[in-house]
Amino acid sequence: MYGPQIEGQQEGALKTQLEHFARCIASRETPLVSVDDARAAVAAACAIHESLETGQPVQLP
Repeated sequence: MYGPQIEGQQEGALKTQLEHFARCIASRETPLVSVDDARAAVAAACAIHESLETGQPVQLP
């Protein structure tokens, strides 16, 4: 699961992503995902949402 709680502690992918993000800010570590890849992922998620709302295919750039 993306963000389960196990024995009262947050675990999973969401925890790992947030820890990595905080580590990159604190130590100026290079993120594992580039800005371009992140932008493409957001565009894909937005296209999925739009397609679900309209029932039509959505073209990605």
